[in-house]
Amino acid sequence: MKPINKFQSIFKESSHAGARTDIDNLVAKERSELITQAVGVVYIVFIMGITLAILLELKTAYQIDLFPGINTPFDDVYREAKGAINGESEQ
Repeated sequence: MKPINKFQSIFKESSHAGARTDIDNLVAKERSELITQAVGVVYIVFIMGITLAILLELKTAYQIDLFPGINTPFDDVYREAKGAINGESEQ
């Protein structure tokens, strides 16, 4: 049971049963901002991944090497992933 202040209406909560309090509005606003930020981070990571894949594909197609004869770990992972997608296996 909730104590009632001298100037507080007894029927305040029952008359506004569907009304949101300031705390509820604050929580909803913070949750919305958090979801917006999370979606933004996922979007940035997605764009970075696509950009990296395009750069590696161009590097593979045109044999562009910063250090000729040296493969970076990104090259190895990309080739393995591309081979797995295409159904090729290295032996």
